Amino acid sequence: MSKSRAIGQQILCPPQAGYKQMYKLYVLKSKKDNRRYIGYTKDIERRLEEHNRGKVKSTCKRRPLELIYFEEYFDKLIVEKREKFLKSGRGRKLLDEILLASGGWSAGGGRTTSIKNLFLL
Repeated sequence: MSKSRAIGQQILCPPQAGYKQMYKLYVLKSKKDNRRYIGYTKDIERRLEEHNRGKVKSTCKRRPLELIYFEEYFDKLIVEKREKFLKSGRGRKLLDEILLASGGWSAGGGRTTSIKNLFLL
């Protein structure tokens, strides 16, 4: 991820006291079949490494994978709802539009798009 360039960062609300770590919703793209995988974690670098080492059952046969998009949230319930939405038909369409607008999906040259969010209304 250190070689990637983040585009379009946005903070909707400042963090509140008591938040220790943000949840990251992430989208991976398989270099083998060009399909996407959507998930969330607190440690995105560790999770990407687990995916690429074959430790995740749903992506082990689709390696290698690259991070193409992520969003950051302070609330676990919000990130879970966002993940569920992005896996829906409307969510996939929205994600396509975000990635195409940023160049993250069509360019594929290691570019990563990120948006920081606290709450999505």
